[in-house]
Amino acid sequence: NMAGAMAVSVGQHNVSLQDVTAEFNSATLQGGAFLMEVNSSALAPGYFAWTIQSGTFFANSAQSGSAMYVSCGSILAANATLNVTSSNFAHNNARDNGALFFKAEFTDYTFKTHFQYNHFDSNNATNAASIYAKFGALTEMEFIDNRFENGNCSGPGAAMWLVYATAISHQLVMNDTRLSYRSSGPCGVIYLQNTASSNLTV
Repeated sequence: NMAGAMAVSVGQHNVSLQDVTAEFNSATLQGGAFLMEVNSSALAPGYFAWTIQSGTFFANSAQSGSAMYVSCGSILAANATLNVTSSNFAHNNARDNGALFFKAEFTDYTFKTHFQYNHFDSNNATNAASIYAKFGALTEMEFIDNRFENGNCSGPGAAMWLVYATAISHQLVMNDTRLSYRSSGPCGVIYLQNTASSNLTV
């Protein structure tokens, strides 16, 4: 199954969640707590804008995206944005990839994420204990005053594994973000893949 607590799979939506708690949810595949997908057609290009403020995601589990799974697969999608502030992600367990899993596969839109004042604590996964992202789209990721600590993984990227499309501009901004992770994998705390032929700004 997918989405232990809530699933949204539509063409166009704006969602704002405040003081939300998702605990002890599980999914066999993606989205232990939340699953968000953008679908569209030629008549209705898709987009989404999600805001999560003061959320708690605790002890959720899934194959990928144990707390949250976000997929923007439509080639017709317009800009997609995700803002997460003052939230806690703790003790979430993914068998494969990440407490947060992002997938944006096509190149005709920009996927923007903003994380501020969040705490990622003791999340575990085979790869990228806190955040795994696979980008074919233009991306803008911003992390301001976040803490990543105490998680563990055996694969690449103890805190983050970001897979970028080649020859496309990507922007990654990290300010006042603290990282304290254990990794027995080959690529340390943050693994940035395919950056050699991308325009990546940190």
